[in-house]
Amino acid sequence: MTETLPDVQLLEEARPGRVRSAVRRSVVQRGRLVDLAIMATFTVAAIYVMSNLWSDLQSGYLFNAGRDQAMWEWFFADTAHALAQFRSPLFSDLQNYPLGVNLMANTAMFGISIPLAPITLIFGPTATYAIGLTAGLGGTAIAWYWAFSRHVLTGVSVRSKIAAAVGAGFCGFAPAMISHANGHPNFVAFFVLPFIFLQVVRISNGKRPVRDGIVLGLLVAWQIFLGEEPLLIFTMSAMVFGAAYALPDLAKSRQAIKRAMPGLVIGGAVTLLITAVPLWSQFFGPASYDASRTVRPATTPLHSPRSRPNRLRAIPRRGVPDEPDRGECVLRMAVGAPASRCNGVAVAHPSDPRCRRRDRGDGCALARFRTDHRR
Repeated sequence: MTETLPDVQLLEEARPGRVRSAVRRSVVQRGRLVDLAIMATFTVAAIYVMSNLWSDLQSGYLFNAGRDQAMWEWFFADTAHALAQFRSPLFSDLQNYPLGVNLMANTAMFGISIPLAPITLIFGPTATYAIGLTAGLGGTAIAWYWAFSRHVLTGVSVRSKIAAAVGAGFCGFAPAMISHANGHPNFVAFFVLPFIFLQVVRISNGKRPVRDGIVLGLLVAWQIFLGEEPLLIFTMSAMVFGAAYALPDLAKSRQAIKRAMPGLVIGGAVTLLITAVPLWSQFFGPASYDASRTVRPATTPLHSPRSRPNRLRAIPRRGVPDEPDRGECVLRMAVGAPASRCNGVAVAHPSDPRCRRRDRGDGCALARFRTDHRR
């Protein structure tokens, strides 16, 4: 005896509520599967772009990174070392000794270096650097996909989700993003910015100002520790967009601003509570500064036709020109490498030829200081 399934139309006539509920659950489940597939694709794409660095975390060095990779790895290593020694990561005299450097005024990226400090201590700063770049590319694309698919292209059809994925893929893997992925993780990690924008829009509804304001404050504080420049640029762009969006209906826009004010004030207070001490250190602490005294010409990655979203080339660290430099030697000593040698170059003794050839006072003082304080 064979059993046949009843016709769907008959089911709808007999039990329309249950059928609609089942169809709705099926559509939602299919949409979630599409979401997971798109997010997994972005993750794989980010790993592929950075695969040459991932394949050699012991000595790999991005070909077009210049000295940026050594600088970022030093930032990550010093932050982890500071936390392990229970000292403030906002300032360090392991560079520019004895005056030191204000790391909050630099791009130390505490939003990544502090959470990933255990990884830095266990696997080294190159692993943290690779995670930062990979998470920046993939995370930015995933964040914008979430924003587009949930708040712009809100349909449940596969076509709508693919359209959202195309826009998000451009946000995460545009030529400028690939160019910055050669050595600027702070200009790749944009995964918090879309949620800041969405939270501001949610606050304008005025429904839950306290909760929404707290969430906004936490997001802004995290972005400050990821990169203040991207936050400033994004805020200015959002203000221009908001002004243009508000012009057609000023009365309605004024009401939205009035509803948003309590949440924005709460968000600002939360952000200030979290970042007050680091921002004070940046602008008024030791080795802080109030102006840029050196302006160098720079090129815009958007205008570079060679910034293609392919795999970034990595080379052995020994192949970098002028390697090893002082930053790289101090970096390796900061995570526990022998202080007397760095890639075969002795740096612990003041008579080292590199000290005589380049920056004798600064470099030699730094080498002696770091040798005396090695773990």
